[in-house]
Amino acid sequence: MLRRAAVLAALLCANAGAAPTTVVFPRPEGSSADLRGVYAEQLLAAALAYSGGKYQTRPSRLPMQQSRAVSELARGAIIDVLWTMTTREREQQMLPIRIPIDKGLIGWRLLLVRDADQAKFGAITGNAELKALTAVQGRDWPDRAILEANGYQVYGSSSYESSFSMLIGGRIDYFPRSVREVWGEIARFGARGLSVAPGVGLHYPAAMYFFVNQGNKELGRDLEAGLEKMLADGAFDRLFYKFHDEALRKSDFKSRRIFELGNPVLPERTPLARKQLWLFE
Repeated sequence: MLRRAAVLAALLCANAGAAPTTVVFPRPEGSSADLRGVYAEQLLAAALAYSGGKYQTRPSRLPMQQSRAVSELARGAIIDVLWTMTTREREQQMLPIRIPIDKGLIGWRLLLVRDADQAKFGAITGNAELKALTAVQGRDWPDRAILEANGYQVYGSSSYESSFSMLIGGRIDYFPRSVREVWGEIARFGARGLSVAPGVGLHYPAAMYFFVNQGNKELGRDLEAGLEKMLADGAFDRLFYKFHDEALRKSDFKSRRIFELGNPVLPERTPLARKQLWLFE
């Protein structure tokens, strides 16, 4: 009996002193001024802490575009987790944690345009007028496929940063950006003649999830458990509104003409019926 107690105590001590598991996420491809990932990084760390597991997080050594990050996670190399918009294909490649970390805001889009085109976009009253113009999206983004499936003209850019250069240079007409991204981008690029188009916006049902490798079931379970605990005690909403309250106020969707789009790449298992997970029911 004494020997069993000694063994148990030794195991407990060893576990208590075990080094935390490092969870690596992709470093964003933008410049150091690109702060789009800060919310997801903090939510990731908080959810893992809520799970009760011993984890620490850090970015990958080198930045990654979306397509490379998906490829690396799918083959279980370099990174352990990423956050991105879900699609049918991505849910076959990786293991999704089906809790939309941005409450669906990734599908609520405002139009980044040149200052000189404010009046032109403000006068748009129908979808056909917008479809006659050319948008830009990353060539490997699901948004490009969604817009094209709905009849929009879309140029696929080679990188996030080059999309802004194309807009500033007049090579395309507008850059649809989610409400959670666009205001930070205005802070970065507004001095170069970019602003949000007045009175219009786009919406399609979409979810941004955390994904892990399909073989890393333990990390997936812990991450999901931590997120569920944060939802239950309100910590999820507190962090969400800390980062997004001002952007939602500025966007003022109630005063905008919103063009509704279908999303042909949205998986059937998207938890649209769990109303607490979405900002706009």
